Amino acid sequence: MKKYLLFCLLPFLACQKETTDTPEPDASLLPLVVGNYWIYEVKFYDRNGTMTVDNPADTMKVYSAGSKPGYYSIAEDGSEQLYSSSTEIKSYLPNEDDIDWGFLKTDKLDTFRIVYTDDGYKYVFVAYPDKFQVLNRACYKNEYFTYDPNSELTGKDIYYVSPGVGLIRMEYYNYRDSQSWLNIQQDLVDFKIDN
Repeated sequence: MKKYLLFCLLPFLACQKETTDTPEPDASLLPLVVGNYWIYEVKFYDRNGTMTVDNPADTMKVYSAGSKPGYYSIAEDGSEQLYSSSTEIKSYLPNEDDIDWGFLKTDKLDTFRIVYTDDGYKYVFVAYPDKFQVLNRACYKNEYFTYDPNSELTGKDIYYVSPGVGLIRMEYYNYRDSQSWLNIQQDLVDFKIDN
């Protein structure tokens, strides 16, 4: 759930003009400028696929430049939660051993990070080169797998990121008792971007 709390802070979505099927190769994945914001519709589901909560106004906003060059903070309370807007997004959180969470575009299927934590959990991050159409935008797909100390898969998060816009959709899946289900889905509904 620590990972979910991290990504709840991430609502980076946007909807500009219509795009082609191929993302712009040189566009930043997240246009992070102070004042930019993304608004998401958030839906929670139970194990049966029934929506239990619908929150159409979960906002992520860039509040300030970070303490590291090229990084910006989305933390309203002024804490250090830093993100980069170039070819990856990284966040640094206290009590997380400075784990890097990255969104990468790549020309091949790529397991770009495996992280083991002191408490025995394993995180596997995978980037896909294929372009996916999500909410009428061309996106790169990234998946994050969480394994418990017994090597059991406990969760999978999927992120669709559109260059120049940001995160278009985020999906969080739970795995329990040999069953998996979509627990949370966040879709971009509005945004403001100044480059």
